[in-house]
Amino acid sequence: MANHSFPEFIEHKANFNTGWNSIGGKLIITPTQLIFRAHAFNFGDKSDRIFEIKDIVGYKKGFLTFLYISFRDGNTIKLTVWGKDELIRQLEERRQALV
Repeated sequence: MANHSFPEFIEHKANFNTGWNSIGGKLIITPTQLIFRAHAFNFGDKSDRIFEIKDIVGYKKGFLTFLYISFRDGNTIKLTVWGKDELIRQLEERRQALV
């Protein structure tokens, strides 16, 4: 990453939405990845979900706290987060540094 110094990671509280299910946890933003880590007390799949920031192609702000992030492979994730603008800013700074 040319001339950019990012923290090792930044954390945001979030829910990862999968259909009717919402998994509580946190987003971890590293200089190159977006990681969702579920809280231990959730039901269902609690494995980390790891996405490469360089593969992000777009965002859509949904109703209230919903944020959709689209990826180069055609997949989209739906998150429930506070501070959508700040989250997008942090991801975009890193994405731009990776291209």
